[in-house]
Amino acid sequence: LSHLPPCDQRGGMSMRERYREQRIARRRLGHLVDKRPQVHQALQHAVDEVNGVPGEPSSFNRLEELLNAQCYRLAYWRVASDEINYRRFFDVNELAAIRVEDPRVFHTVHQLVGELLAQNLVTGLRIDHPDGLLDPGQYFHNLQTLFRRSGAKSDEGAAVPPLYVVAEKILSGEEQLPADWAVQGTTGYDFLNLVNRLLVHADGVREIRSHYEELSGVEETAAEVFYESKKEAASVAMLSEMQMLAARLYRIAQRQRASRDFTLPTLLRALQEVVSCLQVYRTYVPPRGWEAGEEDHRRIGLAVRLAKRRNPSMSRSLFDFIASVLLLQFPATLDHEQREAWRHFALKLQQVSGPIAAKGVEDTAFYRYYPLASLNEVGGELDAGGLSADEFHRLMQHRAAAWPHGISASSTHDAKRSEDVRARLHVLSEMPQAWKDAVLLWRQMNRRWLQDLEGEPIPDANEEYLLYQSLVGTWPVEGMDDEQRANYTDRIAQYMEKALREAKLHTSWMNPSEDYEAAVIDFVRKILSPEAAAFQADLSQFVASIADAGFVNALSQALLKITLPGVSDFYQGTELWDFSLVDPDNRRPVDFTERRSALDLLERELRDDAEAGARRVAANWPDPRIKLLVTLRALTRRNQWPEVFTSGQYIPLAATGDAADHLFAFERHHENRCVVVATPRHFHQLTHRGSGQNASPSQTSAHPARADWGDTRLALPADSPRTWRCEISGRTLQATADDDTLNLRAADLFDILPVALLSAVTKTAAKDA
Repeated sequence: LSHLPPCDQRGGMSMRERYREQRIARRRLGHLVDKRPQVHQALQHAVDEVNGVPGEPSSFNRLEELLNAQCYRLAYWRVASDEINYRRFFDVNELAAIRVEDPRVFHTVHQLVGELLAQNLVTGLRIDHPDGLLDPGQYFHNLQTLFRRSGAKSDEGAAVPPLYVVAEKILSGEEQLPADWAVQGTTGYDFLNLVNRLLVHADGVREIRSHYEELSGVEETAAEVFYESKKEAASVAMLSEMQMLAARLYRIAQRQRASRDFTLPTLLRALQEVVSCLQVYRTYVPPRGWEAGEEDHRRIGLAVRLAKRRNPSMSRSLFDFIASVLLLQFPATLDHEQREAWRHFALKLQQVSGPIAAKGVEDTAFYRYYPLASLNEVGGELDAGGLSADEFHRLMQHRAAAWPHGISASSTHDAKRSEDVRARLHVLSEMPQAWKDAVLLWRQMNRRWLQDLEGEPIPDANEEYLLYQSLVGTWPVEGMDDEQRANYTDRIAQYMEKALREAKLHTSWMNPSEDYEAAVIDFVRKILSPEAAAFQADLSQFVASIADAGFVNALSQALLKITLPGVSDFYQGTELWDFSLVDPDNRRPVDFTERRSALDLLERELRDDAEAGARRVAANWPDPRIKLLVTLRALTRRNQWPEVFTSGQYIPLAATGDAADHLFAFERHHENRCVVVATPRHFHQLTHRGSGQNASPSQTSAHPARADWGDTRLALPADSPRTWRCEISGRTLQATADDDTLNLRAADLFDILPVALLSAVTKTAAKDA
């Protein structure tokens, strides 16, 4: 042990020698312990003596001396909330961040990645949380350089294209993915939320929001909840990081006459306010050069103005000083070292603002404010509403031009609700008054199960409202036996416990209130017990009234994901209907044997006669294989005609007739091949036209997924093919001429299943069809 260099010698040679001698000493000590029982006993005795005896404080003195000699301070885990001097992954103390912007660090931690790329064992990379990096753009450039140097080759020996990389970047509002990032797009949360907004009814969302205060007791606006939730994250979960930043800013302020009187506490408060008012996850002030971009000027300027407005008692000069530092607007008198200090602060703040936004919005605000919970998805906005078909088409044309290879996601490991839960909840936007009436009725029916805490009911009205949305979104339409009911009840109870802790209003992960949580979970178990049979019967009836429209939404979502610009992504288990909530519910084991068997059976049914097979599957609505059928047939066509979907032109299509507003369609065209995609919108309203939200559907047949489309027709360009084949139903359709357009009857499009994928049947394309 005498060969070990002292721990205060930090030179590279001393540290390498210390690590080497540690290994040698450990090996020799292990040998002694194995061969000499006396050594083992003596060592154990020494360890016991150092560990001390509970109840005898002085017996821990030697342990304290040993710990004080280390290069770290051992502290109670809660200390990290106030004091920490290293960056973490969010507020997880055990995950220390590393300086991957340092070339030595980058190459060290990417050795395995480079080896996998060189062996062609990895064809793409998904980069989580790039906003936590000092310089995301440089990091993506370094990944591409690593790929080129790995020597990876294409199968055909041709030039290797850039490495496929997607970034888990949350885009807020109108924010665009930085064009200089060497990536193919995002991991798909932006796409997921756009499809969400297409499928909901814009007017209905507004009406639900107008009812929300009455149903939930929440008086704050979405903007206020957003601000308060981010401020709480900056003041509690990420307080240590904010204090480190404030200390750095204080040192900068002390070097200037105009800012020398700004105190550390006031700088901390002002900094928390600016970060809480920032409308995006982070800005991108450059690590090189001295000019902040136009977008950063706009975003930081807006955050500072909002912070001033919310804090009229604080000096406006505080906020102006922070803005000048973040935008590198330093006085001409600053030397190079001082300018670098300003930039370093701006870069460090950018690394922290993203985690604060994620903790504040995704992990707090989404559990406090949820007029329509299906819109509260990662990457979404608290005040999100519906999108018109025209606006959605415009956004998809931009996506096709700018990011044609970005991920098109519908469910992920981090999703708040699975795609099929959201698809069902979207239907509530088509029947806002009926939804309000149902909530008020259920609240009355279940009032007897509420508990009282100092005059306040448990759960509170907002928590009860979330519970009812969760039940509507996940309630099995096929019924449950006793074992299934017990399992379902446990899942809902587990979800509500997590939702309560994430909201941080009555309990939290840091300080759980066992009494409050127990009261809420008891309420869950009571309303799902045989004692609440009347409530469950009414819930079942309500779910039955919207389930078919929810299934149609889910099929539309699946088909759009595969055919819109982008690379479709499938989360495990979603090949069939999947009604999961947030993790850990969406990370339960998946029965892949069941899915393999369902796929084998489906392929056999479709092999000889695709149309007859599709009719047999559709007749068993809502058989889970229907979703598998849509997925299988759409992916098959995409695999056969990849250029149509990866680089084909995106052409919006219009409809005419009674239900034109309920038909969404577009064409993808590449050379002589084209496909047409058609899906319903607002199917519940379509099947209840003129009969009120709660009336029986006005369908043309007993099939629950078939609507009365009347004279509705899909208009095609005049030069389109006349003959089309529906890849999903197997039918051949003939377009009819009308003036300068061709038309397809909606009733024919959706005769077998409520979604359609048509491909042109031409002489040149038929060979590959």
